[in-house]
Amino acid sequence: MSWWRKNWRWLLTLAVTAGGAFAVLQLYIYRKNAEASKLRAELALLRAGAKVQGLRADRTARKAELAHNTSERKAIEQELAVARRRAVATVKAVDGMSSDDIANEFRALGY
Repeated sequence: MSWWRKNWRWLLTLAVTAGGAFAVLQLYIYRKNAEASKLRAELALLRAGAKVQGLRADRTARKAELAHNTSERKAIEQELAVARRRAVATVKAVDGMSSDDIANEFRALGY
């Protein structure tokens, strides 16, 4: 009797165990990648929120100065709108949303 005929059960057990271990490893990697992508989205949202808060503070600090210079004020307001759009875009699709809708979504996110 050949070695293969004597030990086929052990080989089958070894193959099934290796396949199961591989499947478990793949599921673990998939789960960790999902958690990492969720954390990346949260980080992007926090960074966008911090950017908006910084721009708001800049606008408040320079309000008197900007009262005389409308072009600078418009530039800061536009930059603020773009930052809000990016923040909302990390959570929702913003294509076709008006700036009022984006502002409302931004407020709903807690900023």
